[in-house]
Amino acid sequence: MKQIPNYKDYYVTEEGRVWSTKSYKFLKGRPDIRGYLQVSLPYNGHFKNRFVHQLVLETFVGPKQSGSVTRHLDGNPKNNCLNNLMWGTPKENAEDWIKHTGGPCGENQGGSKLTWDDVEFIRWLYKQKVFTLAGIAKFFNVCFQNISAIVNNKTWKVIDGSNY
Repeated sequence: MKQIPNYKDYYVTEEGRVWSTKSYKFLKGRPDIRGYLQVSLPYNGHFKNRFVHQLVLETFVGPKQSGSVTRHLDGNPKNNCLNNLMWGTPKENAEDWIKHTGGPCGENQGGSKLTWDDVEFIRWLYKQKVFTLAGIAKFFNVCFQNISAIVNNKTWKVIDGSNY
């Protein structure tokens, strides 16, 4: 157990349990909507919700660097053991999430206006020079940048022959 930086009366274990020396008990973590556990700690005269995974890393590894995020290596947001956590880039975190959940990607994504068939048709229209990128965007009622990313294979990629 180690004292949490900037919280003199609070400690955290390598297993992700937060201890209060004021109440002499472990605080109960509450999951947020995504399942990440958080605890309320006093900060400047009021209480502030803090994610347990961040407290573990800040305490045992060091402060979060600008642009970094917490990675749960096993994909379980409730597993806040030090050996399951690591600072990383948003890209690494997204790759972890896809590895553990499979996505939603492409047309399975909640806000997607396009389907895989639409994307194939968009690429065909572009290759055949039937419309400009702006014309294709207007036809599908999406922005120019979306069409550009599709025809340049930055989005709606195909990996190992399967839709990604």
